[in-house]
Amino acid sequence: MNSTDILSLTPLILVASSAFSALLLVVFQRRHRLTMVLTLSGLGLALASLAAVSGLAPRQVTSLLVVDAYSLFCMGLVFAAALAIAAVSYSYFLRRKERDCEEFYALLLIATVGAGVLVCSGHFASFVLGLEILGVALYGLAAYSRTGTKAAEAGVKYLAVSAASAAFLLFGGALVYADMGTLEFSRMQMLIAEHAGMLSVAGLAMVITGMGFKLGTVPFHTGIAELCHAAPAPVGAYVAAVYKGAILAFLFRCSAQFHLTESFPMMVLLLVMGGASMFAGNVLALRGKGMKRVLAYLSVAQAGCSLILCAMSGWFGSVALGFFFAAYFVVTAGGFLAVAALSVGDRDTDRMEDYRSLMSREPWIAGSLSAVLLLMASIPFAAAFVQITWLIQSDAGRLPWWLGACMGLGGAIGLYGNLRLVISMCTVPSVETAIPELARYAGPLEK
Repeated sequence: MNSTDILSLTPLILVASSAFSALLLVVFQRRHRLTMVLTLSGLGLALASLAAVSGLAPRQVTSLLVVDAYSLFCMGLVFAAALAIAAVSYSYFLRRKERDCEEFYALLLIATVGAGVLVCSGHFASFVLGLEILGVALYGLAAYSRTGTKAAEAGVKYLAVSAASAAFLLFGGALVYADMGTLEFSRMQMLIAEHAGMLSVAGLAMVITGMGFKLGTVPFHTGIAELCHAAPAPVGAYVAAVYKGAILAFLFRCSAQFHLTESFPMMVLLLVMGGASMFAGNVLALRGKGMKRVLAYLSVAQAGCSLILCAMSGWFGSVALGFFFAAYFVVTAGGFLAVAALSVGDRDTDRMEDYRSLMSREPWIAGSLSAVLLLMASIPFAAAFVQITWLIQSDAGRLPWWLGACMGLGGAIGLYGNLRLVISMCTVPSVETAIPELARYAGPLEK
């Protein structure tokens, strides 16, 4: 590795240095605001360095990492989402009166390093390394809050999901290595084109199954959805946006590099998982009893839509792919951040009753959450609608009828459920609900 290789990894080095600095700061002095400023500064510098590093791309850094326009764009989305989550987390922990919150930012930065390594992976070893760095940091993030009652539950649930996923991923990688004799993606690409034995097909299927655990797609949707519901709202935003978005970015790169859509078994596996996730996610979101659970299941539907896009189209143009990932990060993180902005005390504002007539009490937050829900709905010019339109236009002849039915039914159910929530937030409060609100504010005046 020469100096140019090190310069091309500047964004990752800056984030890793910020994590190390945050840990050192905790050792010598606990200062919540200073740790938050250090975190935001590190992520901001990493974002700014992407423009400088783009002049060195594309570049292969050893056999492990690939720094090109695609990986730099995905890293930019990851760093921007992490910066927004860190900024919201500061006020979130202040309102909950949490003590000793400094390690939260160090864990957030470590997880962001793992996500950055994941989107740059050019080798199975770097893929597993990035995934595990991201996962181990999420263990602590999910169980970090000590005032909530479900934080430890969230950490244990994610530990179980991660263990099952790692088993599939590692065994699948072992099968691929046994058949091809290499784990480097560039060499695997050539070998798959020449010879793809049953061991390789079975190994890739197990790797995709392991990634299904991580993405929370059907039939593995319960673990990630429960994690998003039980974890603190900023952690739910990180899981839904950064964690799943980095895995999707890696999956899109692999689909293009290995031509997975030309393999019939791989294509069927992606289509079945994607169609079932899109339908089941919208149905479960319609029946959800809490806002975080609704948003978690909507993210399952978004992940299902992305798998369909990956299976049917393989690799889009730069503009289409950029729109898809930008929309995914915005809509999945925005809903959980709105919940975090509303949360006060030792619990998140999760009950559906708390969101009725929200527009009259918190117009900015209600407007932002309504925009997120509408972007997730399959209405014209919304994110999901544009994604499905691109899919149908690009591969209408290859679209199976049952997949079209799942997409149509799932989109209609999602539209109904999201519009119902938006209407509930925008309704004018009745007299029965307005009088207790007035009494709550009039109480201190009477005393």
